[in-house]
Amino acid sequence: MVEESFDYVIVGAGSAGCVLAARLTEDGQHSVLLLEYGGSDRSPFIQMPAALSIPMNMPRYNWGYHTEPEPHLGGRRLQTPRGKVLGGSSSINGLVYVRGNPHDFDGWQAQGASGWGYHDVLPYFRRAEHRAAGGDEYRGADGPLATRHGELANPLYHAWLAAGAQAGYPASADLNGFQQEGFGRLDMTVGAGQRCSAARAYLHPALSRSALEVRTHALVTRVLIEAGRAVGVRYRRGAPASAAR
Repeated sequence: MVEESFDYVIVGAGSAGCVLAARLTEDGQHSVLLLEYGGSDRSPFIQMPAALSIPMNMPRYNWGYHTEPEPHLGGRRLQTPRGKVLGGSSSINGLVYVRGNPHDFDGWQAQGASGWGYHDVLPYFRRAEHRAAGGDEYRGADGPLATRHGELANPLYHAWLAAGAQAGYPASADLNGFQQEGFGRLDMTVGAGQRCSAARAYLHPALSRSALEVRTHALVTRVLIEAGRAVGVRYRRGAPASAAR
């Protein structure tokens, strides 16, 4: 077994893993190993927005999870796609960008999660976002994660919004702005005609940094615990097994 040492070991190059890898190597002071069981995200099926349904139905990119039998759905099991690729589920999802509801964040804070109120997290949402239409007090314009609206060319889109209003639902000028409730235009994580996953937004710009090493097809099999503290992992990438601390 080969043993190596790093300042940080990140298991999984999903949305959180990509952000962590990028942020922890910004100043070049810390060595980081990022382990991902899946492979590269450089596939047209992933990067082309119109192909969004293809990677989530490919075993190469999707872990293929299902729910337990649902008693109120006649015992059916529902597909729960989860990404097995650089970028994780952000590389196979439906590209829709919807933030958590402000009341959820405020509710968590009221229950004791200090610092997790909506006004606490809003600056981080804005910091992450690069909105094609520009920023405002709710939206960001200078972040790494590209968002935009669709072209609105299909007349059925406007008919759908009108139907919502006729049914008595409120309209929202920005579902990620002041008013989330209602019918309105969805944002999508697309920039320059390509999917803007967490890998594209955060990890790809960091790949040239000497402090970061990314290993794909690496299956972590054990977290190493010493004196009640996680000090490393054991993983398999071909043979033999390796350990990183």
